[in-house]
Amino acid sequence: MSSFRAPGFAIRGCMDWYFDVVRAAGYTFDSSVPADRVGPPLKPAGGSGEFLVRTQTGLLVEVPVSSMGLMGSLAMPLGGGYLRLLPWSVLQRVSRQIRQSGRPLVLYIHPRDVDPESPCLPLGPWRRFKFTVNRRSTLTKLHALLTRYDFTSIVDLNPSREERPARPSLPLAGLTRAG
Repeated sequence: MSSFRAPGFAIRGCMDWYFDVVRAAGYTFDSSVPADRVGPPLKPAGGSGEFLVRTQTGLLVEVPVSSMGLMGSLAMPLGGGYLRLLPWSVLQRVSRQIRQSGRPLVLYIHPRDVDPESPCLPLGPWRRFKFTVNRRSTLTKLHALLTRYDFTSIVDLNPSREERPARPSLPLAGLTRAG
């Protein structure tokens, strides 16, 4: 495992200690800072939207998840609950807006988002709804995004810089489509 994402997007770009801890744990890529919260110590590292962070134990590449303001809040519309909840027409519009702003589309999914049969922990009604609604539509939306836009994995980003952390030696699992 070479990349990490903190739960709940709780990290702000100015939390230097966080990047030190993630890199010291052996990760070379992180995607915990939403694009609309980027700040120091993150320095642009190429045209693909990623940032290079110098930590006490080496370099870390931060790849911010696509984010935007939505009804007065920060939203990550291309992943998790938003990907499940939003209709395809809204996802298309959001994707176009992000691309027109010059930012890459960076999405994320949880295993539970694509497996309608995955077990659910005992949760209250609101959290159960939040974590289970529209799971059957996620793969269709994901497939539509992947066929409409060019995507790559975080470790395959190829910015023009010599300081890039070494590519992990372990193979990464890929998304496969049935049929």
